[in-house]
This record gives sequence, structure tokens and C-alpha cells, in this order.
Amino acid sequence: MRAFDASGVHQGSWGGQGDGPGEFSTAGPSAVEPWPGDSIGTSDAIATRVSVFDANGAHGRTFVLEAPYYRLRGVLPDGKLFLGNGTTLAAGVVGTGVVRRDIVYGIARPDGGLHATLGTHEGSEWYVVSEDERMTVYAQPFARSTLTALWADLIVVSPNDRYEIRAHGGDGTLMRIVRRDHDLRSPTAADVEDHLFREYADASQEERAAALADLRDMPRVETFPAFRRIVGDRLGFLWVEEYLPPDESDGAVPLWTVYDVDGRVRGLVTTPPDLRIFEIGADYILGSTADEFGLEYVQLWTLDRVGT
Repeated sequence: MRAFDASGVHQGSWGGQGDGPGEFSTAGPSAVEPWPGDSIGTSDAIATRVSVFDANGAHGRTFVLEAPYYRLRGVLPDGKLFLGNGTTLAAGVVGTGVVRRDIVYGIARPDGGLHATLGTHEGSEWYVVSEDERMTVYAQPFARSTLTALWADLIVVSPNDRYEIRAHGGDGTLMRIVRRDHDLRSPTAADVEDHLFREYADASQEERAAALADLRDMPRVETFPAFRRIVGDRLGFLWVEEYLPPDESDGAVPLWTVYDVDGRVRGLVTTPPDLRIFEIGADYILGSTADEFGLEYVQLWTLDRVGT
């Protein structure tokens, strides 16, 4: 982990690769989350464990998560842990077809012991080509998935097949459902063709031909996703990014609807294109972008909250 101050100056690097306390496997930390107080919680998905550091990077403790959970997805204000897992992407696939892997979500005590379950939900849609001894996995164009976020002291676990936000309490009880009128549209063959043209525009002629041959018989998803991303901010608001179909997204900036903890719309916000959001604070948005060479740049944007 690398720590920076608010002006972007590097303050130090913590952890390192290894199997010891406060170290990470080859994949590095799979999540970094604020811990109650001024500590930081990190999860190592390969080692299925969580490590806690103080604000200066000193390692405090490490504990192993109970199966089948292996990834920390958030920490509730009372210290309970929001956990998730995933199955093998191509599990259950015989031959060629669309796969939606199951993901199990749960809530654990601060020591990692299981407290409540949130059930099994469908993950993202993938297209798997399996023939002879070859297996190739492709991202399904306009794939739908189950999105998660912390919303104040609630946990959101919602498939984006339809516009419905489902929030659970710390004991796993369904506490709130927010619905919005939304016309679900289906992608056309032209939408998919244009998507694949853009996807493989920079590939070699041989790579592009091989991929398009694999995807020739790929079925289209039934509908576009109802929303694209959800993020809970540090003041207890939930940000939901609108999903724009291809004929509306060219040149458009991301548009977010912001809900208060009671599920009421409190405002609309646009964010910079291609900004991967890490955290939304009281007066800032922290995220990263990448240039044409794939180099990542962390950015801090000012956020002005006007009126109520």
C-alpha cells in the first residue's frame, strides 16, 4: 500500500509481499477500506485474510476469514465487515455459452467471524468459448451484474438488471427498497457490432479475426443495465450512475443521481469521464484515471455541496 497526503505527496509504503503479518500475496491487497477510528483495513483475497493498520502504517492484527468469504468489501460504522466471494468464472460451463458466476455476500464480526448472510447473487455476464482443449473468456457486451456499496449503516446488494436499490441492515434484514421508473431497452445487432468494432480497434488483424469468429454466435443480453455504478459517500448519501445506451453515450459525461439515507433524490452530479472513483468525501472525490499508455494517475477533485 502507498500512502499520500491531501496534496498528493507520497508519505510511505506499507506491507510488502510475503506470508507474514501485514504482508500480502502476489496479487497484493484486493481491498483497502477505512476502519472505525483512524485505522485502515485491507484484504488479501488469495490468502483469505484481513489485516488492520494504524494511520501511520503500523500493522495491528491479521485474521483469516471464514469460508466461503475471502474479500473485504466494506466496513460498517459499528465495525462489522461486509464480505463477498466468487466462484470459478467458467464453473459449470460445458461447451460454449453465457456464464453468470454466483457471488455470496455476508456480514462478519470485527474479528472475522460470520454474523449474517446476504444470500447468493448473480455476478457479471461473460461469454465462454470452450472447445477441444481451448477455453477463452470474453466480456459480454452491455453485461449486467450485481453491484454493492455501503450506504450509511446499510449494505446495498442490487442486480442492475432493473432499477431497484435493495439495502440491508447490519443483521442482514432487508431495510429499504428504492425503485425508479426506467424503460429497459434491448441492444440491437448493430449496437453489438459497433461495440465489438471499438473493442478490437487496436488489436492486430489476426487477433480481431479470431475474436470475431468466436463471438459470431454469441447471444445478446436481454436488456441494457438499468444503472452503471453505485458508490456510498462519507456523509451517508448513495450515488447511482445512470447507464447510457450507445446512442446516448457518445461524448456524454457520467451522470449520477444522489439519494439520501431515506431514499429521496437530493441532487444530480456529473463527474469527469473515465474517473475510477475510490472515495467520495464531504468536499472531495478521490479517484484515478489512465492515459493512452495505461499509466495510472490518482486525482483529487473538489466537490461543492450546494443547499440541502
